[in-house]
Amino acid sequence: MSAAPPTQAPVSVLNVPGLDRRRMDAETMPFLDSLVRSGSIVEWDGHPTTEIWPTLVTGANPGQHWIWHCKLADQGKAKCFKDRLLEKLPDRLVATGQILRHFVDREFDMPCIPHRRRRHLEFHRLKFNARSKPEQYRNVGGVDTLFGALGDKAEYGVTGQFEDLDKMLGEWPRESTSLDWLEVHCYDIAVHYNVHKDEVMKQRGRELDDFAKAYHDKCKKLGRRFILVADHGQEPVADSVNLEKLLKRTGVDPAEFVHFTAQGVAKFWFRTKEAREKIEQALRASEHLNVLDWKELNERFDFELDEEWGELYAIADSGYVFFPHDFHHLLAHLHLGLTNPAMRSRLWSFNVAAYHGQMPGHPAERGFMVSDDPELEACVAADELVRIVDVAPTLLSLVGKKAMPHMKGRVVMEAVSDDADAQNETAVA
Repeated sequence: MSAAPPTQAPVSVLNVPGLDRRRMDAETMPFLDSLVRSGSIVEWDGHPTTEIWPTLVTGANPGQHWIWHCKLADQGKAKCFKDRLLEKLPDRLVATGQILRHFVDREFDMPCIPHRRRRHLEFHRLKFNARSKPEQYRNVGGVDTLFGALGDKAEYGVTGQFEDLDKMLGEWPRESTSLDWLEVHCYDIAVHYNVHKDEVMKQRGRELDDFAKAYHDKCKKLGRRFILVADHGQEPVADSVNLEKLLKRTGVDPAEFVHFTAQGVAKFWFRTKEAREKIEQALRASEHLNVLDWKELNERFDFELDEEWGELYAIADSGYVFFPHDFHHLLAHLHLGLTNPAMRSRLWSFNVAAYHGQMPGHPAERGFMVSDDPELEACVAADELVRIVDVAPTLLSLVGKKAMPHMKGRVVMEAVSDDADAQNETAVA
């Protein structure tokens, strides 16, 4: 017989990016460790990007919501006087001026990239500290999220500071929503910069665990279903790949290609066949790099992205990052190191201590969703590997809402059928 579907109840999601199961233990995180070991859990492999949240909440792929680093800007646009002037100045000087502009104009994104490259790129990013605005979390890139589907019955919040957790516990979870989602982004930041500092990580782990337990208990008192979502883990950085040196050694004129370099992923567009052949050959011959063209990327991840988002991709192995990269500038490190205590190490170390958003199959790229609700225990197939796009339709289903037409995933927390084939064919309407 099939198990009965779970009853509808308000849902409270506690989202902790960076929560890696390899770093959870009964001493440092007793509540979370027990929850993951004994609760109903589904897991997924990540995508080669750090911006997983848009896919989680839209149930759509990057080709739909467009949060995928950047794409090639209109190439038919002629150089203006400003372009010609800025390209005559040293790149570092221009980037410094752009960073100063960024301090007063936050809409001016990616200021560390020299103008000669930056003017060819159109950025599509969604930074965590901008997501707390309803217009941002209800619709991403023109695609409605699960919050948009529920309207005033859903709410999203985020904190980047451990010092704010007590305040958040007083305000969250909400009592009047069908679904609320609180993101504890401060843990992700802590791991990024402190993974090698055992005492710091133990302290932050205990603080997170205490907060999660109190949050869980408050949900139970309010009659809300508690669900923990961890987008991904983090892998300590062992070494870096100097892409700039590699490109210089190819001898290809910088005017023959455009590139964008994040810490874990670099992508390229080419103006000549010779430039592509030389650069692709150099990338494929390099250690610790995975090279995919845009068609291979789509075949592997079903992203629905065309070549304007990148003709060729170089994805670093887990444990390796590109350095220097397009977020690197002395002034940027000084600003963040002085203004954010969690990033203090940027004053003396320009690289992160841990990273993610690279090739799937590594524990650092594994995300999960777990609940200790006994009603859901029979609704998750044992050892089932799901997809990131399954999260949004599943959460909507738990509050009695059908998935939106654009959602690519299926519901993964429903009654488990005795017929395995029927279960695998359960699809989102």
